[in-house]
Amino acid sequence: MKYFEMLEDPRIQYRYRIESLEWEEKEGKTFGIGYFKGDEESLPDFIIYKKHFLASLELKNVMEMYTDELKFSLVIFNNIELQMQKEYYSIEAPLVEGLGEQTTYHKDDSVDKKVLSHKKLQDYKVFRLKELEPTQFSRPHVFVDLDIVESALRRELWGIAFEKTLVEE
Repeated sequence: MKYFEMLEDPRIQYRYRIESLEWEEKEGKTFGIGYFKGDEESLPDFIIYKKHFLASLELKNVMEMYTDELKFSLVIFNNIELQMQKEYYSIEAPLVEGLGEQTTYHKDDSVDKKVLSHKKLQDYKVFRLKELEPTQFSRPHVFVDLDIVESALRRELWGIAFEKTLVEE
C-alpha cells in the first residue's frame, strides 16, 4: 500500500491571508467562522492553518468517497471587503500509532525518517500519527492513501502537494 503526506503546495505563492478563525458550538455541532483577505480564486483546496487541516467542499467529497472515518466541521470564511463567503471543512482524521520499526529518531526522540507500518495502517485511508502529534515548534501531519491522491489529482483541485512516504511490510 502507498501513503502520501498531504501538504500545502510549496511551489505556489498564495495571495490570501487568514485573519482569524473562531470556533463555536450550536446544537451539539462545532463550526468555525473565519475572516480572510484576498480574492475568492486565491483560496486553495487544502489549507493548513495552525493545527487545523481545512478542505474545500470538493476535496471533502473526494475523501468521503473512500472513508467514513473522518469527521468534518464546517468553516465559513468571510471576506468583508469583497462581501463574499467561502465554505471549508476542518478535517479530523483518526489518530493512530503507525510508525514502523525502520523509523529513525533524533537524540531528543523526535522522528528523523518516517517509515510507516503497513500492518498497523492497512484499514486507514486518511490518518494522523500519534508519534508525530504537533508541538508549538512542529507542523501538523495528515496522511492519505494512494486512492485519494489519484482521485484528487484527476480533479481540478489546486494548492495540494502529496509527498510519498516510505512503508514497510
